[in-house]
This record gives sequence, structure tokens and C-alpha cells, in this order.
Amino acid sequence: MEIGILGGSFNPIHLGHLYIAQEVCKKKNLDKVLLVPSKIPPHKDKSDLLPAPLRLKMVQRAVEDYPNLEVSPIEINRPGVSYTIDTIREFQQEFPNDLFYFIIGSDMLEGLHSWRDIHHLLELCPFLIVHRPDYPIQWNLLNSFSPEEIKKLQQGIVEIKPVEISSTMVRKAMKEGKDLTHLVPPGIIPILNSLKL
Repeated sequence: MEIGILGGSFNPIHLGHLYIAQEVCKKKNLDKVLLVPSKIPPHKDKSDLLPAPLRLKMVQRAVEDYPNLEVSPIEINRPGVSYTIDTIREFQQEFPNDLFYFIIGSDMLEGLHSWRDIHHLLELCPFLIVHRPDYPIQWNLLNSFSPEEIKKLQQGIVEIKPVEISSTMVRKAMKEGKDLTHLVPPGIIPILNSLKL
């Protein structure tokens, strides 16, 4: 099987995450996309991070109606900080006959050099990069990578229609008591409404 991995804090999951997962799955002919919520994301502000079990529960609820989307608790169950390299290694050991792709937004390219064991990670697993129009890719700035690595990254570009939704936008709407129906999957609205942000 060919499987996409979409990691993230999903703080909370929103319709943009589901759209990206669906579009990448379709455009790259993947068998499925695994959504992998991180327990402790290494590059994010943790001050407003919802509890990991709650984020996992919301992602599970969100994908119920999508047969080609699944959730893995691999990072939530692992102690400590969630590093992508560890996750990819675990998946490859557990499912040696499957081919994994790691999905990121083009906004993450700029900080990619700081990821743990990034050069080894690029050898282990092809990246699929969702091009965000508000983040034009400046390949010349990726000077931590070899020409071969940059070529691999360029081959993974996936063009999809932009979605203007972010988890920050969802949390802001929650704090302001606004309607969430155009931002998040219906199944998680009762959970979000029960939270006091």
C-alpha cells in the first residue's frame, strides 16, 4: 500500500486538514492517509495546546465519514517529544511492505533544516509538499540541503486549491463565541463547545 502521513498538533483539527488529506490522497493515488496527532510538537508554542487525548479523540471523530482517512495514536502513545523520524521508523518497521509519504505544507520548508535527523529522514521517506500560495517556495534559501535532496523535495510538490482555515482561527472563533460550522467537522463541534477557552 501507498500511505500518506499527515502529522500535526491538530489543535484542533479543522476542515482544511481534512481537505488537504483528501486532495493529496486523490492527486497522488494513495491508498489512504494517516493523520498522526503529535503529543508534544517540537516546533510549536505549547501554551495553548489542548490535551493530547482530547486532540486525538477529535481527530478520530473527524475522520469517521472518510473511508480513506485513518488516525494513528503512535505519537500520542510514545513518551516525550514527537519527532517525525521516530514515527517514520516505527511505521516502516511495523509495515515493511508499505510505502510511506510524509505530507507537509510549503510553509514548513523554511524550518525543515532544524528537524531531527532531517537528511536521514529524506532518505527514508519521500515528502509531499502542499503548495500554499501565501508561502512561495524559495528553493535558493534551502542551502542546508544538497542538490539531490532539493530535487527530491521538488518532485513532491502537490498543487491544491488553497484553504484559508487554521487552528488559530478556530480557537479565536471559539473564544469569541462564533459559529464553527464553516471551520471544523460537525462531529467535533459539541466537544469544542464544551471547552472553556
